[in-house]
Amino acid sequence: MQFVDSSVSLLATCGGDTVKLFDVTVDAGDPCTLSYTPSPGSQINSVKWNHTNLVVASAGDDKKISLWNKNGQSMGSFPSHGSDLADDIEIMLIQLFMFLEQCLMMDCKHIYEKKPIIHYISTKKPHPRCPVAGCPKILQVGRVVCDALLTIEIDEMHLASATNIHSTMVEDFTEVD
Repeated sequence: MQFVDSSVSLLATCGGDTVKLFDVTVDAGDPCTLSYTPSPGSQINSVKWNHTNLVVASAGDDKKISLWNKNGQSMGSFPSHGSDLADDIEIMLIQLFMFLEQCLMMDCKHIYEKKPIIHYISTKKPHPRCPVAGCPKILQVGRVVCDALLTIEIDEMHLASATNIHSTMVEDFTEVD
Protein backbone atom coordinates (compact mmCIF):
# COMPACT_ATOMS: atom_id res chain seq x y z
CA MET A 1 0.00 0.00 0.00
CA GLN A 2 1.27 3.48 -0.83
CA PHE A 3 0.07 6.92 0.21
CA VAL A 4 0.28 10.17 -1.73
CA ASP A 5 2.52 11.53 1.05
CA SER A 6 5.34 9.00 1.47
CA SER A 7 6.13 10.29 4.98
CA VAL A 8 2.76 8.95 6.16
CA SER A 9 3.00 5.31 7.14
CA LEU A 10 0.22 4.85 9.70
CA LEU A 11 -3.31 3.78 8.85
CA ALA A 12 -6.12 4.32 11.38
CA THR A 13 -9.09 1.93 11.40
CA CYS A 14 -12.04 1.26 13.66
CA GLY A 15 -14.22 -1.74 14.29
CA GLY A 16 -16.47 -2.62 17.19
CA ASP A 17 -15.31 -0.57 20.16
CA THR A 18 -11.64 -0.44 19.14
CA VAL A 19 -9.41 1.88 17.13
CA LYS A 20 -6.22 0.40 15.67
CA LEU A 21 -3.21 2.01 14.06
CA PHE A 22 -1.26 0.01 11.50
CA ASP A 23 2.21 0.69 10.16
CA VAL A 24 1.88 -0.05 6.45
CA THR A 25 5.66 -0.22 5.97
CA VAL A 26 5.93 -3.41 8.08
CA ASP A 27 6.51 -6.38 5.77
CA ALA A 28 6.47 -9.25 8.27
CA GLY A 29 4.79 -9.80 11.60
CA ASP A 30 1.99 -7.78 13.12
CA PRO A 31 1.73 -4.29 11.59
CA CYS A 32 -0.64 -3.15 14.39
CA THR A 33 1.29 -0.53 16.36
CA LEU A 34 -1.51 0.59 18.66
CA SER A 35 -4.93 -0.61 19.74
CA TYR A 36 -7.16 1.40 22.07
CA THR A 37 -10.76 1.41 23.22
CA PRO A 38 -12.10 4.90 23.99
CA SER A 39 -15.42 3.71 25.50
CA PRO A 40 -15.53 -0.06 26.11
CA GLY A 41 -18.71 -1.59 24.68
CA SER A 42 -19.60 1.49 22.61
CA GLN A 43 -19.46 1.10 18.81
CA ILE A 44 -16.99 3.38 17.00
CA ASN A 45 -18.33 4.65 13.69
CA SER A 46 -15.72 7.10 12.47
CA VAL A 47 -11.98 7.73 12.76
CA LYS A 48 -9.87 10.52 11.24
CA TRP A 49 -6.35 11.93 11.40
CA ASN A 50 -5.81 15.64 11.98
CA HIS A 51 -3.98 17.67 9.32
CA THR A 52 -0.56 17.01 10.91
CA ASN A 53 -1.08 13.22 11.07
CA LEU A 54 -0.08 13.31 14.74
CA VAL A 55 -3.53 13.07 16.35
CA VAL A 56 -6.33 10.63 15.59
CA ALA A 57 -9.95 11.35 16.49
CA SER A 58 -12.68 8.76 16.86
CA ALA A 59 -16.43 9.02 17.45
CA GLY A 60 -19.19 6.53 18.01
CA ASP A 61 -22.39 5.56 19.76
CA ASP A 62 -21.26 7.13 23.04
CA LYS A 63 -21.67 10.55 21.31
CA LYS A 64 -18.12 11.56 22.26
CA ILE A 65 -15.15 12.53 20.14
CA SER A 66 -11.97 11.01 21.58
CA LEU A 67 -8.55 12.37 20.67
CA TRP A 68 -5.32 10.35 20.88
CA ASN A 69 -1.78 11.01 19.81
CA LYS A 70 -0.16 8.39 17.61
CA ASN A 71 1.73 7.00 20.63
CA GLY A 72 -1.53 6.10 22.35
CA GLN A 73 -1.74 8.93 24.87
CA SER A 74 -5.29 10.20 25.38
CA MET A 75 -5.80 13.90 24.73
CA GLY A 76 -9.34 13.84 26.12
CA SER A 77 -12.88 13.45 24.85
CA PHE A 78 -15.46 16.00 23.91
CA PRO A 79 -19.23 15.73 23.46
CA SER A 80 -20.56 15.38 19.93
CA HIS A 81 -23.50 17.66 19.19
CA GLY A 82 -24.68 16.62 15.75
CA SER A 83 -25.99 13.48 14.15
CA ASP A 84 -23.15 13.19 11.62
CA LEU A 85 -20.13 12.00 13.60
CA ALA A 86 -17.71 12.36 10.69
CA ASP A 87 -18.66 16.04 10.34
CA ASP A 88 -18.37 16.51 14.10
CA ILE A 89 -14.86 15.03 14.07
CA GLU A 90 -13.85 17.34 11.22
CA ILE A 91 -15.21 20.38 13.04
CA MET A 92 -13.52 19.37 16.32
CA LEU A 93 -10.15 18.89 14.62
CA ILE A 94 -10.46 22.26 12.90
CA GLN A 95 -11.40 23.96 16.16
CA LEU A 96 -8.57 22.36 18.11
CA PHE A 97 -5.74 22.46 15.61
CA MET A 98 -6.41 25.09 12.98
CA PHE A 99 -5.68 28.05 15.21
CA LEU A 100 -2.47 26.92 16.91
CA GLU A 101 -0.97 30.40 16.87
CA GLN A 102 -3.81 32.77 16.13
CA CYS A 103 -3.30 36.12 14.55
CA LEU A 104 -5.56 38.86 13.33
CA MET A 105 -5.10 41.10 10.30
CA MET A 106 -5.36 44.75 11.34
CA ASP A 107 -6.93 45.84 8.05
CA CYS A 108 -9.56 43.19 7.36
CA LYS A 109 -10.04 41.62 10.84
CA HIS A 110 -9.87 38.04 9.54
CA ILE A 111 -8.25 35.41 11.77
CA TYR A 112 -5.46 33.15 10.54
CA GLU A 113 -2.79 30.81 11.85
CA LYS A 114 0.43 32.84 11.94
CA LYS A 115 2.94 30.71 9.99
CA PRO A 116 0.71 29.93 6.97
CA ILE A 117 -0.50 33.53 6.56
CA ILE A 118 3.05 34.93 6.83
CA HIS A 119 4.16 32.39 4.20
CA TYR A 120 1.18 33.33 2.01
CA ILE A 121 1.98 37.05 2.26
CA SER A 122 5.66 36.41 1.51
CA THR A 123 4.97 34.34 -1.61
CA LYS A 124 2.14 36.39 -3.15
CA LYS A 125 4.08 39.51 -4.11
CA PRO A 126 3.74 42.37 -4.85
CA HIS A 127 0.17 42.84 -3.48
CA PRO A 128 -1.15 39.76 -1.63
CA ARG A 129 -4.90 39.97 -1.20
CA CYS A 130 -6.76 38.50 1.77
CA PRO A 131 -7.53 34.83 0.95
CA VAL A 132 -11.07 35.13 2.35
CA ALA A 133 -13.52 35.18 -0.56
CA GLY A 134 -14.74 38.67 -1.36
CA CYS A 135 -12.27 40.50 0.89
CA PRO A 136 -10.40 43.11 -1.19
CA LYS A 137 -7.81 44.05 1.47
CA ILE A 138 -4.08 43.91 0.71
CA LEU A 139 -2.14 42.05 3.42
CA GLN A 140 1.15 43.20 4.97
CA VAL A 141 3.38 41.22 7.35
CA GLY A 142 3.68 44.26 9.63
CA ARG A 143 -0.11 44.37 10.07
CA VAL A 144 -0.36 40.82 11.50
CA VAL A 145 -1.17 40.92 15.22
CA CYS A 146 -0.97 37.82 17.43
CA ASP A 147 -3.22 37.76 20.47
CA ALA A 148 -3.14 35.06 23.17
CA LEU A 149 -6.75 35.88 24.11
CA LEU A 150 -7.98 35.15 20.60
CA THR A 151 -8.39 31.44 21.47
CA ILE A 152 -10.68 32.35 24.36
CA GLU A 153 -12.70 34.68 22.15
CA ILE A 154 -13.09 31.96 19.49
CA ASP A 155 -14.27 29.48 22.15
CA GLU A 156 -16.78 32.04 23.45
CA MET A 157 -18.11 32.58 19.91
CA HIS A 158 -18.57 28.82 19.44
CA LEU A 159 -20.41 28.56 22.76
CA ALA A 160 -22.57 31.55 21.89
CA SER A 161 -23.50 30.08 18.50
CA ALA A 162 -24.58 26.86 20.22
CA THR A 163 -27.06 28.71 22.44
CA ASN A 164 -30.16 30.63 21.47
CA ILE A 165 -29.19 34.32 21.32
CA HIS A 166 -31.86 36.99 21.81
CA SER A 167 -31.50 40.71 21.16
CA THR A 168 -32.00 41.34 24.89
CA MET A 169 -28.72 39.51 25.59
CA VAL A 170 -26.60 42.02 23.64
CA GLU A 171 -24.72 44.58 25.71
CA ASP A 172 -24.41 48.15 24.45
CA PHE A 173 -20.89 49.53 24.83
CA THR A 174 -21.41 52.74 22.90
CA GLU A 175 -20.26 55.88 24.63
CA VAL A 176 -22.87 58.50 25.41
CA ASP A 177 -21.69 62.13 25.30
